[in-house]
Amino acid sequence: MSDLGLPEIEKEIENNKYFKKVENDLFIKYYYRANLPSIFDSPLKRELRGITFSKKEKDLVARPYHKFFNINEHEETKEDNLNNKNFIAREKLDGSLIYFCFYKNKLHAFTQRRFENEYTQKAWEIINKNKKLLKFIENLTQKGYTPLFELISPDFQIVIPYKEDKLILTEIRENKTGKYVLENFENEIKENNILLPKKYFFNLKEAKDFLENKDNIEGLVLKDINSYKNTYPNFPLFVKLKSPWYLEKHYATSYLSNIPVHKLFLNYIQNKLDDIFSNVLNSSLKEKKLKELKPYVEFFEFLLENLEKISKNIEKFENWKEKKSFIDKALEDLLKKIEKKYKITFPKEILLETVYAIINKSNYEENLGLKIYSLMKKGKLKL
Repeated sequence: MSDLGLPEIEKEIENNKYFKKVENDLFIKYYYRANLPSIFDSPLKRELRGITFSKKEKDLVARPYHKFFNINEHEETKEDNLNNKNFIAREKLDGSLIYFCFYKNKLHAFTQRRFENEYTQKAWEIINKNKKLLKFIENLTQKGYTPLFELISPDFQIVIPYKEDKLILTEIRENKTGKYVLENFENEIKENNILLPKKYFFNLKEAKDFLENKDNIEGLVLKDINSYKNTYPNFPLFVKLKSPWYLEKHYATSYLSNIPVHKLFLNYIQNKLDDIFSNVLNSSLKEKKLKELKPYVEFFEFLLENLEKISKNIEKFENWKEKKSFIDKALEDLLKKIEKKYKITFPKEILLETVYAIINKSNYEENLGLKIYSLMKKGKLKL
């Protein structure tokens, strides 16, 4: 175990910005900050995915998954290296990793980067209603194993809209050796009605064919049947294989999660919002983003309504001098309304340009939207 001690880890990640150490009164935890294959250039670094030690004794108390990769993301997961292998394939769940340790006569729950948070609180809600599950976890952790669960919940939706809170056991890892031993406990798991992901036996082609037209599934975790008993540092071969459906939905979800409001507004004026929202299943995320967008859409429509009204009223004036005077006065009044209603100063030249575009029957709506977008992008318009 010398290769997994605190001094060795500290030396391994010294001055390395991609890995972080966190601690509380009882524990020390190490995890990676960037999900880049190139930073995992040693077996030890691949263990730093939430590995946890007792602060006082410096003992390893919880050993979650080592870092493994998507298909074709790393040399070991290139398709050419996988075609002759057979796998235990378990459904990949679209949730959050929760794992446990038993320390100082008490069970503790962790996530990869935290000791306690809303995810561990949700896990405790589930466990406290299921005495068999609680006893199962206590027995495993006291024997030196780390049970690894996926928490799925409608409260923490990522892409797939799960309807119930569940803790699903995805693996069991022996702390001392690093062995993955879920299959050794399957009878006990069955007797205690512990939830497991759906399980299959596939080669790579069969796994890809299985996922090809499947909806509402993230993918599969493939575990090489002939290597899963290997120990640290010779990791068993795990491969993440995402479904085409999930990749499409996840891209849309990630895009919507991270898109700034000015780009969201640009999609609105270009009539492209449906292209994003139609592929996102997370209703709370959609509601959040629409709430961010709403004041800018309302402001845009407010301007259009008032500028169209000004342009229509020009018709009652006979000569250009009168029209110009009316426009100038009307826009001054509109600027005062804007300042009063939205507490902002808006460029008069944009309003004037839009009025002229309306008179000349140009594409004034999109042009005004692009002007607003430009101001938002530069940070000059905040509502």
